[in-house]
Amino acid sequence: MKTIFAALFGLLIITGSTWAADFRFGTNHEIVMEGRIEEGDIQKLLAGIAGNPVRAATSTRFVVNSLGGSVSEGLTIASFVHKLGYTVLVQEKCASSCFFIYAAAQSRALNDQARVGIHSIYSASPAFAGLSPAEAKKQYTQTEQAVREFLRRHSVPTAIQDRLFATSSTDIHWLTESELDLVGDELPHIRELTIARCGSEQDFLARVRALDRTAPSFETEGEALLNSYQECILSVGLADRVKVIDRVLKVAKIENKAWSTYLQAPYAGERYAVKRN
Repeated sequence: MKTIFAALFGLLIITGSTWAADFRFGTNHEIVMEGRIEEGDIQKLLAGIAGNPVRAATSTRFVVNSLGGSVSEGLTIASFVHKLGYTVLVQEKCASSCFFIYAAAQSRALNDQARVGIHSIYSASPAFAGLSPAEAKKQYTQTEQAVREFLRRHSVPTAIQDRLFATSSTDIHWLTESELDLVGDELPHIRELTIARCGSEQDFLARVRALDRTAPSFETEGEALLNSYQECILSVGLADRVKVIDRVLKVAKIENKAWSTYLQAPYAGERYAVKRN
């Protein structure tokens, strides 16, 4: 798999915050990806982030609506989105190589009626079509091992991996509710880090219930508790996201005044600030 940041060396001049049709900034602190995943899409994503790094840093979700496409590009985008720490939200459908983006997310969510689909790896390469059965088996096994290792690193259960490779590349298995529960909505280490730093949802609700509902300040205090809890949750991945975006700009040799100002501002508490070396 190609190095994520190496794609930046192909970038020229980047301005503005309007991306190619497949990627755009949404209206609710989000980045939206729609359509077929093609080779070169990671460069579009990197270009969009480099064009408006502050908006990328303050985004919290990566919204997807795609039936997949390139396996290698899907894996590359998935690894990058994982580094950014965004919650991946499935808008309508996320299937084939889009599943890798969903699976690699530090946290995952689906809109009502949204679906996630999987199938085995398809190779459109003419070279693969010309292989002998023995050669095809060797190459397919190597690809399967690499994909399984990727999914294992992101805590995707073996049962889901087995279902993926048991489904023909010409078909789609739409994950059932119980299978989605197996995949989970958050990586275990992120879940536990969030609890350790911010407390559990039960802890938050207990603090709200402890407020005096008859007091004139009840609504104000309740809103303050909610804002503090949400800010804490968002802060869990913020420092890493800022470092990744800063790295994108450095590799592309882009100077952005708004970004420099953002790095110096006290966002989400001083302890999350990033010092540039």
